[in-house]
Amino acid sequence: MDTTYREIRLDDVDDALAFVQSHGSSAQRPQIRHRLSLAVRCDGETVGYGLCLGDARGRFVLELALNEAAQAAGLGQPLADTVLRKMQSAGIGTARVRSLNEGGAEHLWQVTNWLDHVPSTGSDALTERDDTAGVPAQEESVQAA
Repeated sequence: MDTTYREIRLDDVDDALAFVQSHGSSAQRPQIRHRLSLAVRCDGETVGYGLCLGDARGRFVLELALNEAAQAAGLGQPLADTVLRKMQSAGIGTARVRSLNEGGAEHLWQVTNWLDHVPSTGSDALTERDDTAGVPAQEESVQAA
């Protein structure tokens, strides 16, 4: 399987938005930071997206959506890691990670070492869940190392 990750271009935004919305996202076009977002392609077909979404208050969310084959192939972790590195390089130190795939968040947190980089005590603790986000069981915060 030939897998590539590429930056989303402006002309890709509508397709990316339709894909993540079909997986339950409520993202809107103005939220997408396309230069910090990626499409994952397998054998020439787009099989998922990692979208960096921002709001007017400077908060960021990474939304991950993959088709079933891409999720089964384990492409969520490298997609998330790559987008988080892009975000960190752009000066974004903290972001929420939201998997839009059923059971994706639990698996993603099991196979990554992100929790090793999250403060566990004090005012910087970032492991709380956001019950207002619509998918509280599939969302966690990550602080870049």
